[in-house]
Amino acid sequence: MDNYFTLLSLIISFLFASTYTLFFFIFHTPKNHQTLLPPGPPSYPIIGNIFQLNTQKLHQSLTNLSTTYGPIMTIKIGTITTIVISSPTLAKEALRKHDHALATRFVPHAVQALGHHESSVIFLPVSSPRWRTLRKFCATKIFSPHKIIRAEKVMEKMLGFVRECGFKGEAIDVGEAAFTTVLNALSNAFFSVDLAGYRSDCSHEFREVISCVTLEASKPNVADYLTFLRWFDPQGAMRRMRKYYEKLFRVFEGIVEERILQKKVGSELLHNPEKMNKAKEEIQQVFTKHQELIKDSDISKLPYLQAIIKETLRMHPAAPILVHKSEAEVEISGFRVPKEAQVLINVWAMGRDPSIWASPDVFLPERFMESSDERDFKGNIDFGFIPFGAGRRVCPGIPLAFRVIHTMVALLLHHFDWKLEDGQKPEDMDMREAYGITLYKVQGLRAMAIPIKE
Repeated sequence: MDNYFTLLSLIISFLFASTYTLFFFIFHTPKNHQTLLPPGPPSYPIIGNIFQLNTQKLHQSLTNLSTTYGPIMTIKIGTITTIVISSPTLAKEALRKHDHALATRFVPHAVQALGHHESSVIFLPVSSPRWRTLRKFCATKIFSPHKIIRAEKVMEKMLGFVRECGFKGEAIDVGEAAFTTVLNALSNAFFSVDLAGYRSDCSHEFREVISCVTLEASKPNVADYLTFLRWFDPQGAMRRMRKYYEKLFRVFEGIVEERILQKKVGSELLHNPEKMNKAKEEIQQVFTKHQELIKDSDISKLPYLQAIIKETLRMHPAAPILVHKSEAEVEISGFRVPKEAQVLINVWAMGRDPSIWASPDVFLPERFMESSDERDFKGNIDFGFIPFGAGRRVCPGIPLAFRVIHTMVALLLHHFDWKLEDGQKPEDMDMREAYGITLYKVQGLRAMAIPIKE
């Protein structure tokens, strides 16, 4: 009991000390220095604007605030100055003009368990020789075109599993099946072996651990924003993450995390059956029913399928918020971004901006079919569409994501008709999402595959 009160007294002392320090800086910072920061909502000492943010829908909270304070604004998350950008023009200025200064990642305290951030291509600073080595290794060894060829056998096994479920009348957990397929594509790229089976507990267990890691890394953690509390690990985030990492390392040491959108594509297609039928018609016009596999080189013949993937990425970006950190003070749109500030690029907001997209909340792949539309995934054409990030920190797994997702969706549409489980109607689907490092559906997707007779 004495130890408890001693610890409590210590924390209270720290809080008083930090409050005094914060007030000192508030009232002693030159006014002309303050006014150069972007506008933003009033914040409270120590906690900042935390109570104005819905952590389950952070991307939407920031979008709502930006309608009041503009496309570049300042908020305080705890004691951390945070600059939020919600405009393609300003995102381009940040990630292209100031790419080097803003290429560093903000590393959550929980992620630092077992020194993970010191060996991760995601969190290492771009100035690190190890980051450059890992980035080159990913580009030339893991996500190179010749490595993707191995995925053909993985696709064959996926088709076999879905076909078996179809003949038995069993519903398929689309997210689980997609995860197993991508996991095996990755493990084949690394080790030339499958890591999991579609009916094994290994795939489910691994997926659960991955989900725990991404959720833990994205949870609000007081130790991230009141750094003097890190030693105490008050929410136990570091302890939990250490256990998750150890489990991951035992199962699949060295894996490079990859984002997959198969579940989201499937949800939108089942929610919009007329779009699914249009995609099936396109595939049937290009390929015969007897053609078992669709190769990577065939995807260019399926422009509507590509439009479906792009539209899914627009509405459900792989990373809804890009998290950066300024290594040096820079100026964006006439406003000062101080050194060590956290910089958030709200990709989700840009994908739902009515000034950029007509009917932004409607799933409309046709918008990408216009001859004048040449948007890619990297912001080379338009920074209003950067679902995988841009600049030095663009996701290295884009080649894998592009090939595997397009091929997987094409195969599943080519060989099967689809309907929701238990006679559920498309308009009754639960399309809600929750925020994490990636957006994920609150309700899992289960569907029936009906093999198409040759």
